[in-house]
Amino acid sequence: LDPAMNYSSAVFYHAGESLEQAARNKLERICAKLSLSEEAHVLDVGCGWGGFAIHAAREYGCRGTGITISKEQYDFARTAVAKAGLSDKVEILLSDYRNHQGAYDRVVSIEMIEAVGNEFLGNYFATIMSLLRPDGVALIQAITMPDQRYEQYLKGCDFIQRYIFPGSCVPSLGAMSRAYSSRTDCKLVHLEDIGPHYARTLRLW
Repeated sequence: LDPAMNYSSAVFYHAGESLEQAARNKLERICAKLSLSEEAHVLDVGCGWGGFAIHAAREYGCRGTGITISKEQYDFARTAVAKAGLSDKVEILLSDYRNHQGAYDRVVSIEMIEAVGNEFLGNYFATIMSLLRPDGVALIQAITMPDQRYEQYLKGCDFIQRYIFPGSCVPSLGAMSRAYSSRTDCKLVHLEDIGPHYARTLRLW
């Protein structure tokens, strides 16, 4: 992984870019899509090792709250926040997103939805929306399964489920669309495919 421990797809702009730079590119791209400012309070659902919350607070001056159910990630992220001198800006909580309460200007969830499960996608999106202020914006980065293979995928156990992420479910775009449209009034304003970037990220890992 890169020094910030980003365990998700990076974004490469040039052929010779390092994994560290590409990971920063990804974080910057997310921040730009969210139109972050000093006034914003951002919730990172499934914050991992704290990389996004630290980057957003350091570069944009916004407040950040990261939640994780991993004690190891919680301890690591809190230490990283303190080392970055951002304890006044960033709070890391050991908490399940389903039990979290609050009102945020922005919500980001970077490759966490794969841990939710197909039958709980609607609850996931409803919870995300309940945590957003009326004029808020959410950004979801997800690994996806092609819609034409999704039904068959749900019936089996693939390599990733068996050896990489036991119990995971990689959703399809259609499944996510049905889930958020049936349980929320949110509006999709942007969709981007960064699949080729993931292939390069995996090679560098």
